[in-house]
Amino acid sequence: MTGYYKSYQNLSKSITDDPLFITGSGHSRGLETEASATLYDILLRGFYTLAKSDRRFGHITYPANTDIRHKIAGEMRRKISRLQVSTYWEFHTGQPYNPGRFLAAIETLHPGWDNEREKYDAAWGVRIVELDVPKDKMRYPPYHRLDVHIRLPLVFKGRALCPYISIQNLYNRKNIVYFLNSGVDHGPDGYTFGQQRIVSGRVISAGVEIEW
Repeated sequence: MTGYYKSYQNLSKSITDDPLFITGSGHSRGLETEASATLYDILLRGFYTLAKSDRRFGHITYPANTDIRHKIAGEMRRKISRLQVSTYWEFHTGQPYNPGRFLAAIETLHPGWDNEREKYDAAWGVRIVELDVPKDKMRYPPYHRLDVHIRLPLVFKGRALCPYISIQNLYNRKNIVYFLNSGVDHGPDGYTFGQQRIVSGRVISAGVEIEW
């Protein structure tokens, strides 16, 4: 079991597109645990991390994008004939989503407008307004995936060629890794995620490792 605390100073944040930067500070603290066991010829390892990270700019403190709070992971390694097979699974609570200021569509029951743009929006039953999402109110959905790595060592005169194939996110979980600018809506129940998003998919790679 390992505990840690980290302090960061002079963190930079862009506040305009020019860009114009401001500086801030940050803190990370957490507890990491690991357990391992061997069952017959299978190596099993388990991990759990409890962590919290935050950033402070001016008078505002909010969770950093690296803050995943709870993380559980497991690894299994086994040799099947000449093949070396390893699997890795992880789950963690979603990262904080702090979009800051954005344009949102608000439903209007009694539309009113001051210019042609608002008149156009109100004709469709909505009004476009600028909102500032509170820094500590939203997080991405939980994240999980399963990775598999298979390699075949071929030994020649003290050296080894190891062809391998690696599959990341084997069951093709559509984890949300990034919401686009309009990825937040505001309604009577508060802030909710919108539909525009970037998701992760399955990644397959192959290659040859050389050992000597």
